Amino acid sequence: MNWETGGVLKGWDDMVGDIKKFVDWVKDIFGQIKTKDKPSLKKPNKSVAKGPVPMMEKGTPNGSHRGGLAIVSEKGRELIHEPGKGTYLSGSKGAELRNLAPGTTVLPNHHTEKVLKRYGMPGYEKGIGNYFDWMFKGPKQLLGKGFEKFNVKDSLITS
Repeated sequence: MNWETGGVLKGWDDMVGDIKKFVDWVKDIFGQIKTKDKPSLKKPNKSVAKGPVPMMEKGTPNGSHRGGLAIVSEKGRELIHEPGKGTYLSGSKGAELRNLAPGTTVLPNHHTEKVLKRYGMPGYEKGIGNYFDWMFKGPKQLLGKGFEKFNVKDSLITS
């Protein structure tokens, strides 16, 4: 999907055009008048958005967001500083549509990841460690790891 070039609109219009052709074919079989106009998303609609929803992939220089809806974290996690709320991390589960306050600053993903790693907060997209492996191997394995961790001898429990 390419919001800037309107690639979605073309695909949508092509699909609607194909549906129109089919409907006109069925109408023709029954002697009815063909559909007059092909609907299009390019025509003005009654959207709640006052304009296109900005994408913050490149961030916001100097807190320049005017306020309102914005798509953030398109390329991964982003740090957002929102006046009156503070700084928080977005996009842990993918892109988000947020209603941001005027003056909000969004740090692009590549910069956010550098900052997080620099301060000892690496990302673990594929996971790390084997804690959950112990859990999935059953209670005996988990209990054994607990004993090992606290240096408890198995003979104390079983005797």
